[in-house]
Amino acid sequence: MREGFGNAFRAEWIRAFGTPGGRLALALPPLAAALRVFLGRAFEGAAQARAFVETGEAPAAASTNAFPPFVRGLSVGLGAAAFLLLAYGALAIAGERDAGTMRAALVRPVSRGAWVLGKVCVGLCLVLAAMPAIVLASGLAAALLYDFGPVVEQGYEIATSDAVLREVSRGLSAGTLAVIAVFAFGVLVSSLARSPGPAVAAAMLGYLVFDAMKGLLGDASEYVFATFVPSLVDHSYLGEVAKFAEGYSDAGFTDAGWVRNLVVPPVEGTLFVALAVLVARRRDA
Repeated sequence: MREGFGNAFRAEWIRAFGTPGGRLALALPPLAAALRVFLGRAFEGAAQARAFVETGEAPAAASTNAFPPFVRGLSVGLGAAAFLLLAYGALAIAGERDAGTMRAALVRPVSRGAWVLGKVCVGLCLVLAAMPAIVLASGLAAALLYDFGPVVEQGYEIATSDAVLREVSRGLSAGTLAVIAVFAFGVLVSSLARSPGPAVAAAMLGYLVFDAMKGLLGDASEYVFATFVPSLVDHSYLGEVAKFAEGYSDAGFTDAGWVRNLVVPPVEGTLFVALAVLVARRRDA
């Protein structure tokens, strides 16, 4: 089992990190994070210019605090990472089954369970590699355009820089758990599909439909892993941190919501991986 896992892990590692496509996919989330910061600054300037043209008066000075754009950049980068890892997970098994390489991989001393777990562990490495890159890209972009400092509203300091950084750390850790669960969901879909096209389509469609509909579910949505991933309809902890950094006093999770954020994604992600292993053992290569 150990040797089989090692073989599967090495093969998937080479495929994920040793190809131009794999390296490009790893670079896209931090690029998206930095781009969000720069575009946010550009839109602020455009809005000020438009207000000046329409009113003839000097617009109010824009905020110079780097924390709000920094956190918005983190949210976009984390959301991009979730989307790419969902696609990667959906291709992990179905792609090899369709190409016929799954049979070749299982000829070696690799059990089906070890083969799936090797892919899952490489996916975890991709998540852990993406996180610091996203933080660095968003942080550097925000530092170039703004200044990091305490949250001040109407001359009053609402939160210190250290308090905001603590919230950012909590948001990143909570969001990372959710991204891992998204990848595990992709792997489960991949184990059920016969070819990569339907696997990717089913995984992404299910993810996007839930994202659009989760607002209708109310508190019940917090029992689904995807709720805690930064997205267009953002119910994530990082989304609340961005509001907190902008001076909204009512931002934040309830204690029960925070606990669900820490429990639901790992539990459901583990269940997805276990089901993927079970399906892979029972289905033909």
